[in-house]
Amino acid sequence: NPHILYDFDLQGQPFLSLEGNSFRKSVSMGGIFLVFRNLNHPGYYSVIDNLKFTVGWPEVINQCGGQTLDSTLQKWGGGVITKLDIPNQIISGTFDFKYKPQNCDTVFVTEGRFDFKF
Repeated sequence: NPHILYDFDLQGQPFLSLEGNSFRKSVSMGGIFLVFRNLNHPGYYSVIDNLKFTVGWPEVINQCGGQTLDSTLQKWGGGVITKLDIPNQIISGTFDFKYKPQNCDTVFVTEGRFDFKF
């Protein structure tokens, strides 16, 4: 099951974090962690500004995981919040980005989508 958190940062700005993992026999095989920052409305959130990510999936991308905090990482793309219904605690959206770690080929994360109650 994914972990979902809608909360406010220290500056009072809303954010949403989503974490998904793949398991085999109760052992995590890898996962993806997304944080949409300054989440005030539906729309586009860039990996440069307001969409942060961590990706790790050794069987699929070897040691070429990445995270936006890595200043050497080249990154492109983002996510789109298509529905943000705070009173009913529903959020939907898509994400599609790529990144290039040093000493690795470009990693593509495509056709991601989510539709959750938080």
